[in-house]
Amino acid sequence: SSRKDPNITSQDIRNFLIAYPKLPEQTAIAAALSDADALISSLEKLIAKKRNIKQGAMQELLTGKKRLPGFNEEWEVRKLGDGINLLSGHHVLAQYCNTEGNGFPYITGPADFSSGTIQHSKFTMKPTTICRTNDILVTVKGSSAGAMVLADAKYSISRQLMAVRVTDWNTSYIYYLLMQDESVFGAVATGLIPGLSRGDILNKLIPLPTEAEQTA
Repeated sequence: SSRKDPNITSQDIRNFLIAYPKLPEQTAIAAALSDADALISSLEKLIAKKRNIKQGAMQELLTGKKRLPGFNEEWEVRKLGDGINLLSGHHVLAQYCNTEGNGFPYITGPADFSSGTIQHSKFTMKPTTICRTNDILVTVKGSSAGAMVLADAKYSISRQLMAVRVTDWNTSYIYYLLMQDESVFGAVATGLIPGLSRGDILNKLIPLPTEAEQTA
């Protein structure tokens, strides 16, 4: 409404014009939409069940409590820094950012991947630190420190993020391992000014099976 009073009154609702079919067609449309709602609800329950199953499998497989057939070698405990490169992000000044799609997509923090996938809105023609596809992006500053996502493309990353680039091990294994252990990063990051240092990440101890078992 263009009037100064933005409120909707009961008279506004009474006077609102709608297009509607006859009752049998209304009933048929409502039934079709209700069936769609029921299907969505059942799929959401199935997805939740699968997620719980996956979570349980992660807890067993990533700790060595359950072994896949054919693997019985002892696991090592290593520092994460032994098999990765760690890149610190850097801030890009606002005057070098745009929303028109010019240059590199710019990831400023976990708000760009709150849904679990990266959905960015900024770009820059003057990128600083650039991550690669399959780098593990870790939030290192702010209340969301410890939040992670797997990069699906090259991005310029802000100082709120670091990129874990796996060099010696299986990237997916390390990603799942860190996701399973994300609360540990969160615990490390608590304080008056939440944050993770390079040392917090590089010195993190991880259970490490052979490369073949990591891949499996």
